[in-house]
Amino acid sequence: MELKNIAICGATGQQGTGVIHALLKMKRWNITALTRNPESEKALLLKKNINVIQADLVDVDSLLLSKNMDDHLILKKYLKY
Repeated sequence: MELKNIAICGATGQQGTGVIHALLKMKRWNITALTRNPESEKALLLKKNINVIQADLVDVDSLLLSKNMDDHLILKKYLKY
């Protein structure tokens, strides 16, 4: 079976990390982690298993770059209370 490509925004946060670990267990995805700081401690740990690139939700160009190389993109909406 051909692996599908997927990009995860907020990859180093709690939700993003959880999604990545679940996808890794499925063994059906080529995962790209999108993070504001690809040199952070969490990002460096992710780099052992997946591709990590710099992208920011406020920088549309960085998101478009990641979308061009992926079949799926997971975004999270942040709510302020």
